[in-house]
Parts: sequence; C-alpha cells; structure tokens
Amino acid sequence: MAVPSNKDHKNNFKQVKVYISKEAFRNMITHVLRFGNLALENSVEVMGICLGKSQSNGKEIFLTNAIPVSHGTQISNGFTQQDLDSFKKIEAHYINQNLQIIGWYHSHPGWGLFFSDIAIKNHRNFQNDETPYGFCIVFDHTLMGKDDNLGFEIYRLDEYLDPMNKEHHSVLFELETPKSFEYFKWIQKFVEDIQKKEPILIKEYNELLDKAPSDLQEIPRPDMEKLEVERKEVDQNIKPIISGIQEGSSQFSDIFINIYENQIGKWSREIDQGAIKGTELIRKSVTQMKEKISSGISNIEAWFNRNLNQIIEEYKGHIHQYVDKRIESQKELVRQNYYMKEEVIQNYNSNLEENFKNLTTEIDNKILNFSDKISNTTIQTSKFKDLIKESSDTLTEISEETKNTAKNIKNEIGTKSSEFEQTIWNEMKKLKTELDSVIEAYSKISNTFKKLQKIGDNFKEF
Repeated sequence: MAVPSNKDHKNNFKQVKVYISKEAFRNMITHVLRFGNLALENSVEVMGICLGKSQSNGKEIFLTNAIPVSHGTQISNGFTQQDLDSFKKIEAHYINQNLQIIGWYHSHPGWGLFFSDIAIKNHRNFQNDETPYGFCIVFDHTLMGKDDNLGFEIYRLDEYLDPMNKEHHSVLFELETPKSFEYFKWIQKFVEDIQKKEPILIKEYNELLDKAPSDLQEIPRPDMEKLEVERKEVDQNIKPIISGIQEGSSQFSDIFINIYENQIGKWSREIDQGAIKGTELIRKSVTQMKEKISSGISNIEAWFNRNLNQIIEEYKGHIHQYVDKRIESQKELVRQNYYMKEEVIQNYNSNLEENFKNLTTEIDNKILNFSDKISNTTIQTSKFKDLIKESSDTLTEISEETKNTAKNIKNEIGTKSSEFEQTIWNEMKKLKTELDSVIEAYSKISNTFKKLQKIGDNFKEF
C-alpha cells in the first residue's frame, strides 16, 4: 500500500489525536520524576520511546506502553549508537504483541515546553515514511499543576520530508482516566516507595539488561513523624470497618449455613414442595446478600476514596511546603550566584583592564624603541650612501689614473723598445763582423793544420 505524500498528510495532521493509556503515562511521569524533582540538586533530562498502534487510517494513535531508555546531559547532544541499538531491540521485543514504535518522549527539567532544534533532529528518526504520524512528547515537571497544566505537550513536524523545514504543531491528546482500584493501589505503592532511602521507582531498559541498578534518585518526602501519626490515625479509622467486614462475613456465613441446613432438612421431608420453596428462599437470600455486599462495597469504596483524597491532599500540602522551601532556597542560591557572578565579572574586567594597560604600555615602549632604531638606521643609511658616493668618485678617479698610466706605459714601452731593437741590431752586426774574422782565422788554421798533417805523413814515410 502506497504511503500518502507529506503534502496530503499536512492537512490531516492537526486532526490526528493521540490516546494515552494510564500505564504509559505512569511509566513516563515516573521516569521524569525519578531524575527531575525539586529535591535533587541537579535535575537531568530523560528519554524513552512510545509503543502502540494507529487506527482509522492514522487518524487515531493509541499510546499503549512507554519504555524508559536513558537519562543525562548527553541527551541534548543527540542520540548515541547505543540508543539507536536499544530502539531496535525494544521494537523487536514487542513486535509479537502487535506494538510498534510510534513516537518518543524526553524531558526539559525547568526549561519549559518547546520543540528544540536537537529534538527535531532526533525526531526525524520517528517521523518518516514508515511512521508519518510519529510524535514527540516533551515534559517539564516544574509546570505540573500550574494553571491545570499536566506538565507536557506533544509535537509533530508539518513537513517531515523536507530536512530543512522545522515547522511543527501541537498534537491533540486524551489521557485515559483510571477506573479501577488497581491504579490507586499503584499510587499507594508509589507513595510507599518514595519513603525509602533509595526508591526504585522505575528502571531504564539498559538497567534491566544489566540486572544491576544504577544510582537512583529520590522524590521529596514529607515529615516521617507526621506521616507515621497519620498512618496510625488511618489504621484506627480502618479497624472498625475491617471489624465490621469480618463480623458481616461471619454473620453471612452463619446465616448461609443455617438456611441451607434448614432447607436440606425440609427437602428430606418434603422433596417436591420443599425443593420449590427452598429454591425460592435461597434465591431471595442470595439476592439480599448481594444487595448487602454491594452496599457494603459501595460504602467501603466511598470511605476509601474519602480517606485516599484526604491523604493525597495532606501529602500535597507537605509537598507544597517542601517545594516552597526549596524554591526559596533556590531563589537565594540564584541571588548569591548573581552577586558572585557580578563580582567575578568586575574582578575580571579590572584584571583585564590592568593587563590591557600594561600590555599597551609595553607595546608603546617597544614602538618607541623601534622608532629610535629606525631613526638610527636612517642616519646610518644616509652616511652609508655618502660613503658609497665618495667611494664611487674615488674609484672613478682611480679608473682614470689607471687608464692614463697604462697609456703612458704603453708609449714608454714603445719608445724604449725601438731604441733597444736598434742597439741589439748594431751589436749583432758587430758580432757578425767579429765572427767572420774568427771564421776566416779558423779557416786559415785548418788549412795550416792540414798542411802540417800532410808533412807529418810524408815524414813518416821516410
């Protein structure tokens, strides 16, 4: 079957009504009050899921059961993976009972009733194509009883398919009225449990899995001595009624036995007429007994209601007194916190101003020193420029002198070289003349030697 579009649902959303069973409401309010009440120094948020079913094509939502899941400040940060796993396990556990997750609840201890951005982000896990009518119940225990306020509101998104759209509306609801003594017995047990030092009012899903209770919180208790006196007074009022019931039961038993003994005797003597007459008498006696029992039960019920209402009113009185004291102490604490905050802010501003002043002075000194250094650097730079200019002029002069010197050296070398060459040439000519004479003398000597050698050879022959 196709799921209707979000646009189609928008026109019908405000007509959808949530019917809350007394058991589901009991679980939710007990979970809220366990971790959020005026007796606690710090009330914390709680979160759980709602189980039930829808009828009349989603026009009626029946909230049958509520399962507490977790508590603590981390709820404001969004669901954890452990939370999401717990949701799946709970839904799988209750699927055999034909129940599904139809919404969730969480608390704003002292913050008021509103649909926050984080809550809207979390809520998209519960309002989607599978459960387009998913809802969110927001509790604030501090608003309970004020101007007939039950301390909670129910919200639903207008356009759940648009992840950027945060528009929402309040959902109509109807709370089931208790019609049996069982609910009042639970109230009696609830009152008895909160008198304990560590009352176990309700356990969360993970606590049931761990089989080990975590730190449990207490709801404010009335004066124990007064409560004991009231209990004794109630016991004294109950004793006559209990005695009356016991007496009536005994008389009823005696009458019943006597009637049946007489009738059995008559039946044995007059079987036909006795049977008819005995049956009529038994019918009348049973009718009378029913009327008396019904009347007695009505009287007991009326007495129980009167006394229960009286006890509840007195208990409320104790609670209101305690709450008033707690409110005054909280107001005083707020005032002290305000003065402390103002003092801390003033001291912080003074320290900040002094530190800023010191820092400014230090920065000014550094800027002044830096300015002096810049001035000195400017002067040194100017001197360095003058020195560079002087050096440049000197180099220019040196370069000119070098050029002139080189030119003079070249000219001088040219002149000297010419004279030197001429001298060498003359010397070479002179040396050649002398060498020619030597060669000529050598030639003469060689000829003379040859002649002598020839004469020597001739002489040897002789």
